[in-house]
Amino acid sequence: MVGPEVIAGVSGASGRGRPLRWAVGAGSVYHLRFDDDGAAAVRWARDVHGRCLPQAEEWMTTVGFGMCLVGRW
Repeated sequence: MVGPEVIAGVSGASGRGRPLRWAVGAGSVYHLRFDDDGAAAVRWARDVHGRCLPQAEEWMTTVGFGMCLVGRW
């Protein structure tokens, strides 16, 4: 198991350092269980699959933080 990772960087526009942020380790997988299969199919498989979840700062979604790939077992 990989622990949290620190994300840091420099803004391309201003050249200034960005604030440090904590993130889950790259490649982390979450297994979610839903009471209602229909809600899971609609909310996650259709609306979220292949998109990025909201992040602390907009630039984070452009580099792949929060990317969701949904599957069903």
